[in-house]
Amino acid sequence: MTNDYKLPALILGLCIVAAFSVFAYSFYSAKQLDNYLSVTGSATKKITSDSAKWILNFIRGVEIQNIKSGHTQMAKDSAIVVKFLKDNGITDEQMTISPVFMNMNYYYDKGANAPKEYTLSQNVEINSTDVNKITELSKNTQAIIDQGVL
Repeated sequence: MTNDYKLPALILGLCIVAAFSVFAYSFYSAKQLDNYLSVTGSATKKITSDSAKWILNFIRGVEIQNIKSGHTQMAKDSAIVVKFLKDNGITDEQMTISPVFMNMNYYYDKGANAPKEYTLSQNVEINSTDVNKITELSKNTQAIIDQGVL
């Protein structure tokens, strides 16, 4: 190598080393941030919810020829659920009763000649400011289960 290229080669080499050093330091610093947990805000007192929302869902499985009787049974189930809720202090204003939903069940292992089956389902939504009452009711649904509502 001639003397004409030694100085530019030395400068270029030093620039490459400096650039690599800056990159390595930045990479190392960014990885160090993974070891820290940053917390913003704080909680100083326990809070209690001022409202509760509970959604009850009950279903019936029926074959296509029994859809009418399935809807009749769903109406009976709905009456049992509403009576249970009213007996436990839930008002009509706190309840929202959805229509009956009907979904077709698909079974791939039964073959094409198997009767068509449907699942009928209905929701009852309760919104209340008495959180403790809703909590207790949600844990004590055995009374409606014993009457055949699932």
